[in-house]
Amino acid sequence: MFTSSRSLRKRYCQDHAAQRSRRTRRLAVESLEERLVLYTTIGAAWTDFGSITYSYMPDGTQIAIGSPPSSLFQTMNSYMPTSTWQNDIQQAAASWEAVARLNLSLTTDNGAPVGSGPYQQGNPSFGDIRVGAMPLPSGYLAETVLPPPINGDSSAGDIFINSNVNWGPGGYDFETVMLHEMGHALGMGHSAISSAVMYSFYNGVKQNLTGDDIAGIQANYAPPPTDYSNNTWWTTATDITSLIGSNDQLSLPGLYLNGAGDEDFYKIVVPQNTNGTFTVTMQTKNISSVSPWMGVFNADGNYWQVTSEPGVYGGTVSQTITGAYPGQVWYIWDQPAPQTANAPGSAGSYGIQVNFSNQAQAPIPGSVWEIANQPSQGGWSSPISTTGGGATGGNQGNGSDHGNGGDHASHNSAQPTTSGHPDPPVLMTVGSKQVWGDALTVDPSLLPPGVSNNAGVSASVAPGSPALQFAMFGATPMSPAGLSADHGSSTPSVLDQRIAAIEAALENLNG
Repeated sequence: MFTSSRSLRKRYCQDHAAQRSRRTRRLAVESLEERLVLYTTIGAAWTDFGSITYSYMPDGTQIAIGSPPSSLFQTMNSYMPTSTWQNDIQQAAASWEAVARLNLSLTTDNGAPVGSGPYQQGNPSFGDIRVGAMPLPSGYLAETVLPPPINGDSSAGDIFINSNVNWGPGGYDFETVMLHEMGHALGMGHSAISSAVMYSFYNGVKQNLTGDDIAGIQANYAPPPTDYSNNTWWTTATDITSLIGSNDQLSLPGLYLNGAGDEDFYKIVVPQNTNGTFTVTMQTKNISSVSPWMGVFNADGNYWQVTSEPGVYGGTVSQTITGAYPGQVWYIWDQPAPQTANAPGSAGSYGIQVNFSNQAQAPIPGSVWEIANQPSQGGWSSPISTTGGGATGGNQGNGSDHGNGGDHASHNSAQPTTSGHPDPPVLMTVGSKQVWGDALTVDPSLLPPGVSNNAGVSASVAPGSPALQFAMFGATPMSPAGLSADHGSSTPSVLDQRIAAIEAALENLNG
């Protein structure tokens, strides 16, 4: 059929105007998102937030009867060096610690079965949060067992990555996924802000927490405490000489750095029975994820030595001083190695030790607060609504919110502490265990034509079930049915979903 140039120009102008209008709407939405707080917390947090440990499950660790054992090392080592993927996990933990009143430290793992032992926190055999790998349903990047009191045994907080996912070049960014999953393990739900680490969809690389993420974790644990001490320079240093024991050793745990720029100075006088040599240690290993930095200098203000471990999230730095004499004054200068605000490793607890004797000094031990298992309290504080447009429940679609769109479940259910987007889970099965699942999929606007983000999970919900509750992080290529409006379907687009979420948040704020 013949089409005139005038018609073509008219159609072009109409298309261009529509694109411009859509671009304007998107910019307006993003501007609103930056000003709104749309994080979600799940009403769960660790009891001993001052000492949360995490560990790597050895390959072969039993996850559940009927499920393949963990294959974390085999999976990740096939894509990158062990030190690289472990550093991604450690940096993820350090990122959350840097902005909230909590400590996360790496510990060993003896490979005991998931959920074993008498303690939900403080088990000496493995971390409170254990990281493993197993085959997960197509489309999921990882899943996390939510923390106490939702789950009451030692499986609480455990993270499982999908061993069938490409974590190498051209695949999904491992640090982004671990940062998101570590947020779930600490009690964070999903955010409605697309740029947030805790956004419901994987939509690109995110290795830094946003203001919304920070507001959420601080709502759950509070911000880092204010440093009220006056020991921020050597002239006002805290004198710790009186703490030297009869064995000529000093051990001072429970110290705290509240972020980049916080500097602590301590003064010590060499005792009479010195042998001329002493060792000073700053320890964050087994205590927190702070990257340690320590300087030692004498009363003349001359530096003797500076030692630091930037990028080491939980370490120990030591200096040995020679030529010391009784009555000589020395100063210890401690701070985090990173020098930027909210940087991983910039806030958390530490301890210092000074040893004037010839005897070895044992490191400061980690927390020994062992918290016994408790009955799991299950899901949200209110029953989960299964009413909605979908045949299997949910809201406006096939068992999930916004048509075939990922993990946003019904808006009808309540959540203990939320200023954002409620995310009730659905009942799923992992091995022999029933779990509360919350599927996270790739942003539909990033999927190619013919690919949907529908995780295909049945939303059969049984409120009050003693099942574990998981938070899923996924990316599923599915059938072309249910494509987002970005790809020509009549179902709501991601932009429409974001607008709806913002409008709902504004209604809550105004109402």
